[in-house]
Amino acid sequence: MPPRPPNTGDGGGGEGEGEGEPEPADDTLHFLDHSTDTVASLSLRYGVPAHVLRSYNRLAADHLLPGRRTLLVPGAWYRGGVSLSPAPVGGEQEDVRKSKIRRWQVACKEADYDVAVLYLEAAEYDVAAAAEAYFADEAWERENPLDEAGGARGAKGKGKARARDRGIWNRASDAAFLRRAGPSSKR
Repeated sequence: MPPRPPNTGDGGGGEGEGEGEPEPADDTLHFLDHSTDTVASLSLRYGVPAHVLRSYNRLAADHLLPGRRTLLVPGAWYRGGVSLSPAPVGGEQEDVRKSKIRRWQVACKEADYDVAVLYLEAAEYDVAAAAEAYFADEAWERENPLDEAGGARGAKGKGKARARDRGIWNRASDAAFLRRAGPSSKR
């Protein structure tokens, strides 16, 4: 059974009595400073039990906190509504932008940060539209490969380019095979 938030002081009466049930407060986003923040210190600072912070943020143990950049403080327990953490260096908008870049990189399996920024800026940071554009470009490149004279996307496995591109170890093993096979392999 989940823990109950502290008594709100409404006296437990019905809807018509007293002030009534207060509006639930929004959750508060706390930006972690790993040099000072622990689950216990955040529990004391916000007045929220440590086990509530752990369960609300799906932390199985306190040592998993350094793997996070933010922590949510449940509004049912902390009604202050104001984060007691300093704002991140780039601001909250920069944090959102970087998270969109990471989400796009994972969705498209593209590690190049500059490519991610290029597609997301073109799509005005709409992750789905940027991913769709990326996949459309990838499909077009597969359908329209460059010819051999055009560059690295030449037809694979044709002529001298194949033997030249295989590297020294493969050419050396080919030469050793031909020496062993001798003249009988030329049938």
